[in-house]
Amino acid sequence: MVSVKHKFNCELADAPSGGFVKPSNWNEEHELHSASGVILGRKTAEAGAVEELPPSMVMSLLCDGAAFFQPGGYLTLASGTPRIGTSVSSSTIYYTPDTSGCIPARISGVWMPVPFPQLSLALTTSSHLAANIYDVYVALVDGSPTLMTGPAWASSVAGSSSRGTSADLSRVGGMLVNAAAFAGVNGESSYVIDNAVAVYLGTLLIDATAGQVTCHTEWGQNRTWGVWNAYNRRNVRLLVGDSTSTYSVSNSSWHASNSNDNNSCLVLTGLPECIDSTFIQKISSNNRSPTIGIGVNSTSSPSGVQALAQPTTGYSGTLNAVANCYIPAVTGLTRVYCLEVNGGSNMTYHGTSGNMQLSVGFSA
Repeated sequence: MVSVKHKFNCELADAPSGGFVKPSNWNEEHELHSASGVILGRKTAEAGAVEELPPSMVMSLLCDGAAFFQPGGYLTLASGTPRIGTSVSSSTIYYTPDTSGCIPARISGVWMPVPFPQLSLALTTSSHLAANIYDVYVALVDGSPTLMTGPAWASSVAGSSSRGTSADLSRVGGMLVNAAAFAGVNGESSYVIDNAVAVYLGTLLIDATAGQVTCHTEWGQNRTWGVWNAYNRRNVRLLVGDSTSTYSVSNSSWHASNSNDNNSCLVLTGLPECIDSTFIQKISSNNRSPTIGIGVNSTSSPSGVQALAQPTTGYSGTLNAVANCYIPAVTGLTRVYCLEVNGGSNMTYHGTSGNMQLSVGFSA
C-alpha cells in the first residue's frame, strides 16, 4: 500500500479538545485515491504532479515511443471473413478484426492502441483507376479510426513497380506510416492527412475494371490476388492453367503455353516478399528436350528449373513434366507465366485442371 505522510511529524500529545485538528490527525497516513485500472506516474516532460496513466501508455513509455504492438485487423473482400474460400470481385474492402480488435494510433507523440469495429473502404471509378496500385491506411479522423487509400503508385508495371515519392512509406517508432502528406480517399469522402499520421495496412491492385478488386481461389487463366496485407498475412496460392484438352506446339522458341498470355497470374506484394512457383503439365512425347518452364515477367525466357519431356533417351509415353522457380523478395507486381517450347516432333501437350497446373505461392 502506498503511504503518504507530511514530512513534518508533530511530537505533541493530543489535547482533549475535540473540535480542533489534533497532532495525531496530522501524523496519520493520508489516503491516496485514483481511478481503477491506471498506473501512477508522469508522462508530461517537466517535473510536476503525479498523473494517472493507462497501462498502454506505460508500455509505450517503457518502449521509448516505439510501437509495442501491430495492427490487429485483416484486409479482405468479404465482410467478417479474413480467409475467403471462393473467388470474389468487389468494390468494397473490409478491415475486419483478426488477431486483435485494436489499431495503433500516434496520440500526443505516443503510440496507443485504439479499438476499432470492422471498417470498410468504398472504391470508386473516379478515384481508383484501372490497373493501378494503391496503399491502404488507417488514421484517426475526428477521433475515429477511418480507412482510406493514399496516392496511386508511380508505376504499376509488372517487374518495375514503384511507389514514387508521393506514395512512399517511412517508419515512426518502428511503425510504417505515410512519408508524405496526402489526400486520403474513402468513397466520396476525402481527408487531409499530414505526413507520418496514417498507419500503413496493406496494398490493393485495381482490376482492369476501375473501382474493383479481385481475389481468385479457383484454377483458371489470368489469376490474381488483389489484396495484400502488411500484417497478419496468410499463405495464398494461385492456380493457373489452360482448359484446352490437348494441343500441339510448333514454335521452337519459348512462349506462353498454348500461345496464350492469359496462362499466367499476377502477384501483388506491398513490401518485399518471396514467391515460389511450380508448373506441372502432362506431356506425351518421345523426345528428351526441354518442354515447359516458368517465366517471370517474361514469355520468352524461362527462369528456375525447366522440365524435360521424358526421363531417359528412347522413352516414349505420357508423364508429368515439372518445372520450378523460386523468386527472391520482390515488391509490387510480378507476372508469372506458364511457358513451353517445341522440343521435337510427336509431342502432345495436355490441358485442363487435372493435367496442367501452375501453382504460385506467397503470403498476403
